Amino acid sequence: MKKRKNLDFNDYLAEVYSKQGEDISEFFYYLSEVLPIGRQLCALRRIKELTQVQLAKKLKMTQERIAFLERKKADPKFNTIQKMAKAMGMRLVLVENKKGGNEQ
Repeated sequence: MKKRKNLDFNDYLAEVYSKQGEDISEFFYYLSEVLPIGRQLCALRRIKELTQVQLAKKLKMTQERIAFLERKKADPKFNTIQKMAKAMGMRLVLVENKKGGNEQ
């Protein structure tokens, strides 16, 4: 996926969401390269058209905790990421690093 300039984050997510019929996996791979995990979860939540409050209710968390995790004020535990993904109808998978090597 090409990097775009001068495009508001919300507009970009709306554009991607409107192309649901296309392979969205490339979009998520792109996100993993440019955003920390909290921002990736935020993007996924927005694509799924959930508010922080709605997601928090599904997870039995507070909205403040969701906001805290999305702003990267803390690195969420793997179990928390798994629960958040499941609550948004997603699952976690490991994919090969397209760049190769053992980069972190």
